Amino acid sequence: MITEWDTYPCQAKFIGALGYLTQAKNSQSQQILMDLLTAVDETWFTDPDLRTLFGAFFMRAMDLGKDNCRVTLTGILKDAEKASGENGWATELFRVCNDHADYIEFDTYKSDELPAWWQKLKRPKISEELSKADQILNLPPSANGMTAAREATSKALAAFDAEPNFTLDDEDTFASLRDFVLAPRPPFSRISTGLKAIDLVLGGGISGSTSSDKGKLIIVCARPGAGKTQFALNLGMRVAAGGDSVAMWSLEMGVKQIKMRVLAAWDHAMTLRTGKPCKQLTYSMLQEHGVNGTWPDEIKERLQSETYDALETNFKVHTGGSTFTAELLCQRMRLFSRQNPSCRLFIVDHLGLLSMGGANRAIAVGDATRLIKTTATELGIDVLLLCQLNRAVEQRQEKMPQLADLRDSGRIEEDADVVVGLHRPHYYDESADPGDLRVGVLKNRQGACRDTLLRIELDCCAIYEPTYSSSF
Repeated sequence: MITEWDTYPCQAKFIGALGYLTQAKNSQSQQILMDLLTAVDETWFTDPDLRTLFGAFFMRAMDLGKDNCRVTLTGILKDAEKASGENGWATELFRVCNDHADYIEFDTYKSDELPAWWQKLKRPKISEELSKADQILNLPPSANGMTAAREATSKALAAFDAEPNFTLDDEDTFASLRDFVLAPRPPFSRISTGLKAIDLVLGGGISGSTSSDKGKLIIVCARPGAGKTQFALNLGMRVAAGGDSVAMWSLEMGVKQIKMRVLAAWDHAMTLRTGKPCKQLTYSMLQEHGVNGTWPDEIKERLQSETYDALETNFKVHTGGSTFTAELLCQRMRLFSRQNPSCRLFIVDHLGLLSMGGANRAIAVGDATRLIKTTATELGIDVLLLCQLNRAVEQRQEKMPQLADLRDSGRIEEDADVVVGLHRPHYYDESADPGDLRVGVLKNRQGACRDTLLRIELDCCAIYEPTYSSSF
């Protein structure tokens, strides 16, 4: 009995479609045939005979269009029987496949039916891993057992999140791209970070839902204490305030610590908007619940008047344990993006605290950044990934970060779309202004590299433009 999860009808229909296209001699049919053959691979076929047929079609398709070379359905079926070592089965099996492929509208077939087939293929893989986890959890509890159960459930999640290896036709033409760049920028293509200098570097801000380059990997690097987390929090806070979801994975601080910093930064931004001198709310005050248990009236009134609705809805903070790997991070990203379609930014603090396997850390770090980058591209959501710098900067006269200072792996530089280095001159020179934060763009795949100066208020966890603009 065939159930809705059986993939045999899908496999048979696909082979029938290949047969139809092979017999049609026009160039359009040959193009569709090549598209379908590159849309799937042999792993999609659970039936071994259908897998053999697919292989025969694939090999013969390489000869399409060659001079003095004739590709026939009969020849393909003979190739399949030769490959299997058995005769007399391919013609009858193809007749069954042809019946399954009674009618196909190829545009909707590629956009609807192939993805549905892929989803069906996931079920046995997911069931197998969840069954393993269930068996382990029914045994007496142990640390090794819980680790094995976590690995099984992680594999089940990975199977659930897996995407097919095909892409639909590239419909962009040079004329359409010309019209695209001449037209006004579509709405929601960029989301402001609230910092004009950073928006300029990012081509207008974080990638919006209609951006043509969404899914960027933005590296923010600095030495410890230079303001990486503060920089990321202020960008994320402003994006969230605009109505777009932001998810942060903090591997260094707890959720309450992060949110207290955001609360202090938010209060600072709101007071700047008024343009009036006022008493500042600091992170230390929040930690200590005021001074000696009391709050200045001015700050108390501000705190009581704020509802934080936008931040509550759009700024989500998550933590990770000592075994939090890049694979687990990317699974969480996929899950969060499905639950929050308005998500436009992920923040990871920081790369060095992800659990890395293997003896060679440089390779492990490179694999992690590559996985994070491909996930960002797949989801179309920008990732702000914080990284530590190595100690080489301490040995130089000029302390501004360089690409060579990135710790552990040159692959970080390769995978990044944008690399931003942060430097606080006061960190090395007490005579320098403690509020100066130099921001250097060390790499910008689609824009210029330039330095800019921002202001940082460590006590208030705030970063802002030297000349404040009320645009926030």
